[in-house]
Amino acid sequence: MTTLASAPLLEVVLELHWGKVSVDPTGGQSIQFSSDDQELFYGQFTGVARKRGFLNTERVLPPGVVAPHVALYRLRKSPNTFPALQIGLGMLSVNEGGAGYEWEQYRAACLNGLEILSEGHPSGLEALPPLRAVLKYRDAFPLHGRPGVAFIKDNLNISISVPKDLSEGELFAGEIDGCAVRFSRKLTDPVGVLSVGVQEALLNGSASVIMDTDVISDDSTFGGTFTIDKVLTWLDRAHEVQRLAFRSLIKPTFLKSME
Repeated sequence: MTTLASAPLLEVVLELHWGKVSVDPTGGQSIQFSSDDQELFYGQFTGVARKRGFLNTERVLPPGVVAPHVALYRLRKSPNTFPALQIGLGMLSVNEGGAGYEWEQYRAACLNGLEILSEGHPSGLEALPPLRAVLKYRDAFPLHGRPGVAFIKDNLNISISVPKDLSEGELFAGEIDGCAVRFSRKLTDPVGVLSVGVQEALLNGSASVIMDTDVISDDSTFGGTFTIDKVLTWLDRAHEVQRLAFRSLIKPTFLKSME
């Protein structure tokens, strides 16, 4: 698969979320986690990961703070390197930075992470009640002093407009700025949702346009059971959708400048 020579990729993340959904008499929902999730998972996972070279562990949340599906620990083979594995209450993520990203290498890192989860969770992978999988790509485009709306208009296949009365006249000055756009589309293969967000933001102190492209599984995608084969099959298809979305959102001339 072709990788862009000047790809704007900041990070790619695969997340798995699990937990048992409980419905109370009023119809309210909550997510329940096993004692294995809350007590034994972190230590056993870390021990298995260390055998595979993930020797550096750091706590992401402050001591005493735990939140469902939020990373609690980050594991790396050495400080500030990728891939990184993150684990938390009912979640695993496999994170890769943009520098040097190659799909096949990242897919292999995801397989490694799934194998560690399968061995490193006391209940085993297939006993975890699946909620969703998410494949996230985040791209960044430095503005170099340009207004964000002008950059989006020139380089992305996204239209932004405001009424004439709010863009002209003596009441208003300068360019339209502070743009943020988000939309989603239902997917049929894989069943789920494509979510796209584009916004202006500061990145390391520099104004940029950030584009998030997320593929989110349906709650029935895995048929009630995570397996390594099921997750990798979903991951491959989700990557194809993300690749289509990226190349559709970028105008051809801008895309060619990255090759």
